[in-house]
Amino acid sequence: MRFISNFADVTHPITEVLSKKKKFEWTCAAKDAIKKIKTLTAPVSRILISLRSFLFTAMPAILV
Repeated sequence: MRFISNFADVTHPITEVLSKKKKFEWTCAAKDAIKKIKTLTAPVSRILISLRSFLFTAMPAILV
């Protein structure tokens, strides 16, 4: 898994929204943070999906 630079800064708006000290109110900043996290983690997700696909298709043939 790759290191995501400034991850705490990127997720800060989401942390603020989820804080128990404040009333829950979804903000544009939180929405933008979710989009940014998705773009930063997309390559990692693709690798994991490919690996899962390989394990389900190739491994049964190897085990037989």
